[in-house]
Amino acid sequence: MSFDCCIKNAKIYLKSKIIEGGIVVDHGKIVKITKDTSLIQADHKINAKKHLALPGCIDVHAHLRDFKLSYKEDFYTGTCSAAKGGITTVLDMPNSQPPTININILKERKRVAKRKIVVNVGFYAAIPSSIDEIYLLVREGVFGFKLYLHHPITEIDVENDEELTKYFSEIAKWNTIVAVHPDDKTTIEKNLSLLKNENLSSLDMFLKTYTPEGEKIAVERCLKIIGKTGTRLHVCHVSTSDALRAIQNAKERNLNVTCEVTPHHLFLKTSDFERWGSYAKTLPPLRTQQDIEILWEGLRNGIVDIIATDHAPHSAEE
Repeated sequence: MSFDCCIKNAKIYLKSKIIEGGIVVDHGKIVKITKDTSLIQADHKINAKKHLALPGCIDVHAHLRDFKLSYKEDFYTGTCSAAKGGITTVLDMPNSQPPTININILKERKRVAKRKIVVNVGFYAAIPSSIDEIYLLVREGVFGFKLYLHHPITEIDVENDEELTKYFSEIAKWNTIVAVHPDDKTTIEKNLSLLKNENLSSLDMFLKTYTPEGEKIAVERCLKIIGKTGTRLHVCHVSTSDALRAIQNAKERNLNVTCEVTPHHLFLKTSDFERWGSYAKTLPPLRTQQDIEILWEGLRNGIVDIIATDHAPHSAEE
């Protein structure tokens, strides 16, 4: 029997071990992993030369731009970058331009992406203004719903817990997920009001506006709501020790919550602004060395479920 492709002389990561052998592929799928490839007949053979072969990674948090933001990136360049980094599935967040807030925009985003992507792509939608739109988006295949507590992109009142509870309950009905950007709109507005007359650089103003307190408040609000609704909650780009401890406590109470951290929050800290300036400006901001150590500890002990890139390109001028 002949197969499409055989990758031989590879070091294969399999079931938490490294084994030496080959990978046999047919019709786009791995059909066999074997230590001895000498008898394998294949149309195409690749000698891995003892290099490490890993499963394709999944990035659950990326902003692939395109549409009116194609000057930053489009589906083709974004997914090429993913493939180059060993990522074979990407989940696209909804704050494109126009944003993915209804079924028509979701359909158009899928149509455009289908012509350009080189890896698998799934789509989030923002929690829509109309609760009736949730089912339509689920039926169209949306992966989940993104909630921007700091800067809503639909007409949902993010400061009203009763309204959030109503939307969370509807999303739970369809067994899908809410991914939250954890920051608190009220805290941000209060900080801006207090700081407006201070003579601060734009960078200092940014750091004192998007504080660890806001992240903790947002996480605790959402955890309280899912305690009532049972909604699946995913907390995006956790950056502070207090927020991670709140998530740990929720997991110990068996709440249905997962979370992610980003590479930049694992490796960079506030003092790196001195070297990189605005190139190191992310949202949430880089935090302290103590926060970094707690995030690493959470990754090692399983409180952090996944590393996600939060890939979000901008032009150099921006």
